[in-house]
Amino acid sequence: MKWKISYLSAENIIYIKTHGKVSVTSIKAMINEAQSIQKKYKSKAALIDHRKLFGKLSTMDIYSQPEFLNALSVPMNMKLAIIFLQSQYEDFKFLETVSKSRGYSIAIFLDVKSAKKWLINT
Repeated sequence: MKWKISYLSAENIIYIKTHGKVSVTSIKAMINEAQSIQKKYKSKAALIDHRKLFGKLSTMDIYSQPEFLNALSVPMNMKLAIIFLQSQYEDFKFLETVSKSRGYSIAIFLDVKSAKKWLINT
């Protein structure tokens, strides 16, 4: 998996666009890199566009994502809007549920407009 991270200054949002084959190792590396940008700009919101990813994480890998966030010191008050294709939506809706139950503010979306609206308005 590869990614490009940018900062949307008008909305104070970290924007991450990914592509390629998903893996737990690459997700951890991406989060780690995004953390440095988040700290630089003091942003409390990130929009992650995974619509060009392929492959699949196991249910256990998805279940463990909040532990990765905690281990990488992602702040609990950080809002993460993650966009997936419709075909991946149900699998990753589970990520939203697991993350919320552990105190993280994560929501899964199908489009950028809805994701940005959630990040800005809640």
